[in-house]
Amino acid sequence: MALLFATDSERLWNGFQTSAMIYKRLHDMYQPGVRFYRPIDVVKMLNEANIRHMVVGNYGSGAWRREPQANGDVDILVGTRYFAAATDIVAKGFPRLVRSDEENAIAFHDEKSRWKGAVYHLHRPWTPL
Repeated sequence: MALLFATDSERLWNGFQTSAMIYKRLHDMYQPGVRFYRPIDVVKMLNEANIRHMVVGNYGSGAWRREPQANGDVDILVGTRYFAAATDIVAKGFPRLVRSDEENAIAFHDEKSRWKGAVYHLHRPWTPL
């Protein structure tokens, strides 16, 4: 019998999806009627626009943990060269989210949410990538 091992990209994708599923269940349980913003949507938007980025934070590291975790915001590192374009793409793609500037990041919030954390964070690098 042959053993099958997931590639790193499969493992990352599975971890990303598992974390998103856990968070969606919590979101629906505690915030019925409030729109759920899927983590994958922002990633697809940036990919379609050829914006180079990297998912970091819980969604970026979830696949490497022994147990899945849920987190409400998606943290994305975007290079300085693409940062303004990425910010515009997310703002246009999610017009109901409120943008706020933070130190080294742009946060997009849902004002209807009882959880006041951001839905998406676009982070600027501190040093060149």
